[in-house]
Amino acid sequence: MGNKIASQTRALYNKIHNKQLKYKESLKKLKEINYNFFFKKKNLFYNKVVCDLGCGNTGNVGKTLLSLGAKKVFFVDFNKTVNNNLKKNLNQFKGKFEIVNTDIQKKIVNKNFFDLIVCQGVIHHVQNDTKVFRNIFYNLKKGGRFIFDVQGEGGLITSFLNLIIRKEYKRNSDIKKLLDNLINNNTTEIKKQFLKDFSILEKKNIYQFKNLFDEDFFLTLKDRILSPKYKTYNEKNLKKKLKGIGFKDIKRIEKNVKLNNIRKIFNFHYSNYNNTVSRALFGEGNITFSSKK
Repeated sequence: MGNKIASQTRALYNKIHNKQLKYKESLKKLKEINYNFFFKKKNLFYNKVVCDLGCGNTGNVGKTLLSLGAKKVFFVDFNKTVNNNLKKNLNQFKGKFEIVNTDIQKKIVNKNFFDLIVCQGVIHHVQNDTKVFRNIFYNLKKGGRFIFDVQGEGGLITSFLNLIIRKEYKRNSDIKKLLDNLINNNTTEIKKQFLKDFSILEKKNIYQFKNLFDEDFFLTLKDRILSPKYKTYNEKNLKKKLKGIGFKDIKRIEKNVKLNNIRKIFNFHYSNYNNTVSRALFGEGNITFSSKK
């Protein structure tokens, strides 16, 4: 990733993943998304060797694949700060996993080694994505599959977060202070200021909506605003890049995401990314590609 960016990114996601491990709703959401997605694709990994690339502290993708019958999973992440939590989270799968601490821009193991490599929500953070794609191609067996997702470009919400909020957070101390309070769920003072002219009854009605802004929402906000690097992608150009490296049978695949906080109003748009309204809001959307060596 580039040592500085990689270290900053890993430090941020250590905090996010540690909170996810403590917050059951976040873990439940991740487990359901991964289970529902991979359950229909067992032929890709059942009794096979898999890599969870950029696995983080939780290793949720690889853990799901082990529970569904993968022969062995290699959990790969930047440094050893993830190891203790990974081992605890994977305790039931002793002997069926291995942890590798390396930059994902480097070759992981031997050539033609993995049947499947999965990389979820990582590549849009790295400095040199072309190098990552080439190394993945090197590490896959012939006929092996590579499944990954990245953040697509364009759309009102994506542009607002990436081009305005992230930029203003870095340059404006007042905005930084406000967002830091929101991200860390320190909203007592904010509530006082915004709700001071409301009646008790009106405040009670407003507080009915508090469950829509849960810990998972604030963790997502932290992810999108504080990440040192957050690249966005054009589907057509990304497919062209993968073809140039040698990947074939490149398909965009649907990934159903069911959210339970305020973001549930966008559930439809995750799987219906070509809908006119979806494209207006999210542009290219969350791009999930499956490709073959």
